Amino acid sequence: MRPANQDALSPFTERCNVSQTVTVRHQNPTPHSAGASVTVPRSPAATPLAAGEGAEGSSPPTPPSSPGSSPVLAYLLGATPAVVPTPPGSPTAHSISVGCQTDPTDGDLPRSAQAEPSGPSSIERQLLQLGHLVVGVTRQRPRRVDSVLDSRLESATDLGEILSAAVAPARLSLAESEKIISLRDEIARLQAQCADSEDRLHAEVQQREKVEVFCAQGSSDRNQAIDTLRQLRQDNVALTRHHNAANAALGHHADIVAGVSVRAKAAETSAAAAQRLIRKDRERFKAGLVAYTAQLVKLRSDLAASAQASAGAVPAQLQALQEENASLKRTNSVLRRHSAAHNLNVDT
Repeated sequence: MRPANQDALSPFTERCNVSQTVTVRHQNPTPHSAGASVTVPRSPAATPLAAGEGAEGSSPPTPPSSPGSSPVLAYLLGATPAVVPTPPGSPTAHSISVGCQTDPTDGDLPRSAQAEPSGPSSIERQLLQLGHLVVGVTRQRPRRVDSVLDSRLESATDLGEILSAAVAPARLSLAESEKIISLRDEIARLQAQCADSEDRLHAEVQQREKVEVFCAQGSSDRNQAIDTLRQLRQDNVALTRHHNAANAALGHHADIVAGVSVRAKAAETSAAAAQRLIRKDRERFKAGLVAYTAQLVKLRSDLAASAQASAGAVPAQLQALQEENASLKRTNSVLRRHSAAHNLNVDT
């Protein structure tokens, strides 16, 4: 069983290998030319296209600039071909109407078409083969409907694409088919593994994003903690400075208090010495007052005796004693005021 593409291509290959002429129905609205046909001879030196000269994907060379140098070039480039009248009931006309070729012996070729070009070049041969293929493709009716081939031929734009669409793909052997099936199964398994890996990778990416968010939050908290710690350190340094200043002030105050204490002790010592001196002076003063009082008493007694002895005359010694007694009284009054001012008892 042959593929559909090979069935569609087989008429083209048979036509290129067997046919010597291409019959084209000349479309003319006049009734006299309804059965006209044009035949173009094929060079005997040209090889079939299927043998390898019109390779797929290669663009045909540029034809010569002079369209009248060859009948083939004149036909391919649009020159008016020779018209041969054909009876309406002949096999040639029937083959033209159905799109099939006839044997060259069915109709007579014109002399202009039967004349072989002297020394045809490779470009002319390739152009002739291209013309055969194009005319065959456009005039051949497909034997059966092939939507895939039709779609490929409709999308073709150049000769290479036409050949690629017309050539059937190579059939694989059973072992290669089984290998392809196993490869497809392996591809499906790998695709499933790839999808699983993508899912796991997606989950890992989500976990990584969450970890990055947590790391960012942790970094933010750490930065806030560092800022708080820095502020606490600055506050600690400030408090330490205040504490050191307070300690220095306390030390200075302690020194002042120690100096005041030393001065107070010295003042107390001097006050005690002054009190002792005052006591000693008071005792001496008391002793002197006692002796003075005794002398006064003796003087009074002596004065009284002398007064009784001499009634009226006051001797000079008595007058001196009276003056001294008055000065002692004044001194005693001053001493009492001083003792009262210093809370001293002068009577004990």
